[in-house]
Amino acid sequence: MLAVLFAAAQTPNYIPSSGLIAWWRFNGNGNDASTNGNTLTVNGATLTADRNGNPNSA
Repeated sequence: MLAVLFAAAQTPNYIPSSGLIAWWRFNGNGNDASTNGNTLTVNGATLTADRNGNPNSA
C-alpha cells in the first residue's frame, strides 16, 4: 500500500513509511500493523503455502 503519514515501530524497515495507509502482515488476522488503525474484518479467508512451499505465507 502507499503511505500517508508515517509507519509504526512495528512495521519493518523495508516498508516505505511516507504516506503509509495500512500494513497487514498475512498472519491470520486483519489487524493493521501501522498506527493508522485500518483494521479489516476477515470473512472466510485462510492462509496457504506460498510458491516456495512456506506455510501460511500467501
